[in-house]
Amino acid sequence: MYKYKNTGSSTRRQLIVWSITLFEFVASVIAIYAMTVTFGASLFEDLLRTLAFSCLMSALCVMPTLMLIDHKNPIMLLFRILVQQDCRTREEHHCMMTSVYGIVGAWCGSLVIPLDWDRWWQEWPISSSFG
Repeated sequence: MYKYKNTGSSTRRQLIVWSITLFEFVASVIAIYAMTVTFGASLFEDLLRTLAFSCLMSALCVMPTLMLIDHKNPIMLLFRILVQQDCRTREEHHCMMTSVYGIVGAWCGSLVIPLDWDRWWQEWPISSSFG
């Protein structure tokens, strides 16, 4: 979680840490939503479904890294762990592997969407969420 200097009361400190964590979650949902739209999801047509998928991917791939590893700059932490794959501790390695497998699973799950089987589980984002 976000590292905060120990000044003031414990309740105030917890409130600040949780508000920063909530902000990081919302920012990651927005970023994943933008990436999902650039990969082909509809921008406004399935807004709630795409937003639900973005929340799921954020909760599975981004938030464990941000909550388990002390950081001051979340963007640099995610870039170092997820893009550069520079893991310095065992926890960072586990977070990286969880994120990578979540992204690969969603990607593989989306392979059945364009097939013309007309099944209920082919609709967006059901297959990607299960993947």
